[in-house]
Amino acid sequence: MATTPKLPIATISGSFTEWASKKVEVVEYIGKRILTEGGKMLIIGEKKFGKSRIMIQTAIELALGLPWLGSVLVPEPRRVLMFSMEGSEAEHVERLQNYEKCYGNLPDKDMAKLIVLPWMPLVEAQGAELFEREVASFQPEVVLLDPWYSINIGDENNAALVTNTLRVVDLASWKYHFSPVIAMHTKKATFDARGNPVDYGFDSVSGSYRFTAWATTTALCVRKAGQRSLRFLLRAGKDLEPAALEEVDENQEDGGLKRFKLLVGAENNRAQDIIKILHSLKRARVTELMARLKLSKQSVYNALEPLQVQGLVVREPGPNKKFWYWRLV
Repeated sequence: MATTPKLPIATISGSFTEWASKKVEVVEYIGKRILTEGGKMLIIGEKKFGKSRIMIQTAIELALGLPWLGSVLVPEPRRVLMFSMEGSEAEHVERLQNYEKCYGNLPDKDMAKLIVLPWMPLVEAQGAELFEREVASFQPEVVLLDPWYSINIGDENNAALVTNTLRVVDLASWKYHFSPVIAMHTKKATFDARGNPVDYGFDSVSGSYRFTAWATTTALCVRKAGQRSLRFLLRAGKDLEPAALEEVDENQEDGGLKRFKLLVGAENNRAQDIIKILHSLKRARVTELMARLKLSKQSVYNALEPLQVQGLVVREPGPNKKFWYWRLV
């Protein structure tokens, strides 16, 4: 029976006062809260939703420093390593050729690496050694694993196996300082031969709280009446409202591959300009936004409102409580 490969566990220790006196800077990878340094993300959805396309877009946009899914700010390019275990070599070649047309160019070899393989069971020595070897060699800031069932070979309803697979990812991310992103299918509660629930930690999101408790952000893919959307569940803080996900057809011919675009604050360049300004200034009054954007007060409020609904910005009083400011959440 496979056992969990052993990776060294580094520790950081200190007194409570020493911990309280530390100054920690939150390094943002995607937006303010979607993915940060040390964060862990799940992309969960039904078959044929387009999760693998979201994953490879994530890899490309992070490595190029482009807005994630065409909308959410990526402050700077990040080194990305992607393990893709669905699809043939030819399918990956065709997909990347299409994306090169979409973006105009692809990340260079120093910023992104794609490894295509049939499976990589992390609870077996061969899979764990391959995973650690590639991570140690490339030193990525973000590692994408697509899909879950190819790194968790065996009974997906086995709680110990699931926990051990996630443990390998955790130990490697701690040792090599990367943020993991895993794509997986939506799961449902399962029952044994007698009809009793399997001890799997069922929840209505991922099929198991073992996943949603592990992730700092869960991007739940929802399809309703033919419309796609993403719902962001955050371990800390208020969940974000669902955002529509549409396909864009830029620079495509003959039905080629389309990109996904997340409609944050509607299809609205003004909203994206506001996000960039608030990221730069940390906070701003409406009058400052009016001056920078050369817009009327009502136009600025019209652009802020959907961002507020999406949970991306908040309005709060200043130090003297005389003026109100807007800032990113």
